[in-house]
Amino acid sequence: MVPDKKSYYSAMLRNQVVMPPISDAIVTREFMQGIVDGRYWCLRSADITTYRVCAEPPNKKDLGEILYFLMCSVHPNDESLHLAFRSTAELVRKNPPTITWQILVICKINP
Repeated sequence: MVPDKKSYYSAMLRNQVVMPPISDAIVTREFMQGIVDGRYWCLRSADITTYRVCAEPPNKKDLGEILYFLMCSVHPNDESLHLAFRSTAELVRKNPPTITWQILVICKINP
């Protein structure tokens, strides 16, 4: 058992999950447990193969909408992965994470 949010967050990082900052509203114990259970999707360090620099990115709410539509349009062969993408997209839409994390995810989905 992980005693608190900070310990859980550290465990996620040790297991190569590329998390938004712990201060982001999307980062909750439920979200982290959902990643472990496969209900939510999150980048892994091995997923980061491309990083684009955006000189003037949209604000994080607008970027969250863009990411939402990208994540909903991805149709992996695995139905459970598709559901995890959609669940995460809903969370991103409600509580957009930092711009940097969102750009990393966009680069993974649409390099």
